[in-house]
Amino acid sequence: MNPINSKNSKLEKKHFLKFYLLLFGLILILRVMFAYTYRVNSDEPQHLHVVWAWANGLLQYKDLFDNHTPLFHIIFAPIYNFFGERSDIIVIMRLTEIPLYFLSLWAIYLIGKSLYSNQVGTLAAIITGISAHFFLVSLEFRTDVLWMLLWLMALAVLVHKPLKISCTFVAGLLLGAAVSTSMKTILLLMALGLSVLGAHLLVRTPTHLKSYVSNGLSLLAGLVLIPTILILYFASKGALGQMYYSVIQHNVVPGMNHALRTGKVLLIIILTIVGIYFIGKSGADASFRQRRLIIFMTYGLSMLGLYGFWPLITSQDFLPLTPLLIISVTGIFTESFAVKYDFAKSLSYHRVTIIPIAVIVLELAYLVTNGRLYQDRAFRESDLLTEVLQLTRSGETIMDMKGETIFRKRGFFYVLESVTRKRIELGLMNDTIPEDIVREKTYVAIPDNGRLPPRGREFLNLNFLPIGKLRVAGKFLPTVNNTRSNDIAFDINIPASYAITSDHAMVNGWLDGTPYNGARQLSVGSHTFRPSMPDGSMLAVVWAPAIKRGFSPFKVLHPS
Repeated sequence: MNPINSKNSKLEKKHFLKFYLLLFGLILILRVMFAYTYRVNSDEPQHLHVVWAWANGLLQYKDLFDNHTPLFHIIFAPIYNFFGERSDIIVIMRLTEIPLYFLSLWAIYLIGKSLYSNQVGTLAAIITGISAHFFLVSLEFRTDVLWMLLWLMALAVLVHKPLKISCTFVAGLLLGAAVSTSMKTILLLMALGLSVLGAHLLVRTPTHLKSYVSNGLSLLAGLVLIPTILILYFASKGALGQMYYSVIQHNVVPGMNHALRTGKVLLIIILTIVGIYFIGKSGADASFRQRRLIIFMTYGLSMLGLYGFWPLITSQDFLPLTPLLIISVTGIFTESFAVKYDFAKSLSYHRVTIIPIAVIVLELAYLVTNGRLYQDRAFRESDLLTEVLQLTRSGETIMDMKGETIFRKRGFFYVLESVTRKRIELGLMNDTIPEDIVREKTYVAIPDNGRLPPRGREFLNLNFLPIGKLRVAGKFLPTVNNTRSNDIAFDINIPASYAITSDHAMVNGWLDGTPYNGARQLSVGSHTFRPSMPDGSMLAVVWAPAIKRGFSPFKVLHPS
């Protein structure tokens, strides 16, 4: 070995190490900046609402509805408790997820290192970490970030050699935690199991039945442990039936299946076959080829499952899968073009990494220049939460869609996302929003939303009026006109304490035949107000606490 070339190679790799560390530092800065500026996905407050419920002693599924498995919400409840009710809570909770993101990159590195090389692991981790889809979706506060981490860590344990019983048990624990975080893990487990079988058929290695059985039982023992503990916990609270309905039965809806996307399915099959060919012809020994095939085929079969029969495809479904593709492509590339690494040769490391690094630079440029970094689109949710905290008090309810008001229980029990709306549309559930609002004494609601069920939407529009970013129980009354009989009749459908307010004058008159001198409890039915006020005065009957807390519908009509 030429000592000069060896010295140059070491210096070259040292420079690359500094470059990688610089990249990770830049990624950290970008994560923090995007946490403050990236738009809020509707799933984020939905999950944070459930976290809030745990932190306030409420029981998921029983005291409030959620159609996800509970581990993520349980883990983050103490973290939320530390910060409490604040309008920027979504940004804060996004920041608390940053360690999960970097641990996921570490898991990607470990998988790439175990299957290919340290170089492949490092490049795959960075390429995945700053790919726009992975970077931005994993930025959101959602169960899928923890789900992705647990899945990738389980694979990192499974592909590491030697594989002992203790390792398979740990992998099972991680997979069981993934199931307890997202039921979508079932699809991944099916793909993983089929991939193990397929890889063993494609690449024969010495097999020992006793070892397979012991490792399989160890994996199964770890897999069922955490789900069993959670099931027993909810059973002890008398909520097992609600848990089963919410997590399983509610999500199974006739007609929710998307149409089979034949073109994409065929493309996935072709690309999977091509990848299997390249991995199979590599010069690695049988054990390495087998494990590489398991990882790549798990990606391919999972994608086939998603596009073939999965009822609802979302952007976050790809978080645990994208890294598997990038690891495999990076590994195939380095082996195809470098064939055999000889780092003692000057510039060999540079030649192998120049294309992946070019990809990394382009990904960074896209993230920084596409405009999402410079538009504060998270402020809308912060403004909404500011109003929630000013307008409502602990214990009061709000009618929202998915928990976007976070800090208050919803007047209607179910989350109004696509599955619930489909169930109502099909007649599998009743739209009981009007009755529930009255029963739960819900006097605050979000603005009109076209995704609300028709019956509930009509009730809200008839009985709530805007006071800012929210609505409160009440309605506008006809403008005062003293030239004709000025008895103003109106109906109340939500019993509550109401005040009559005006746009510019002191309110005087008689409410239901007695002098009006302030807020009054009004029952369901018809009421009459006879104003003694100047012509043209605009009037509204409004849920009284809103007026007391400084809100008025006329501040919305006539902004300062």
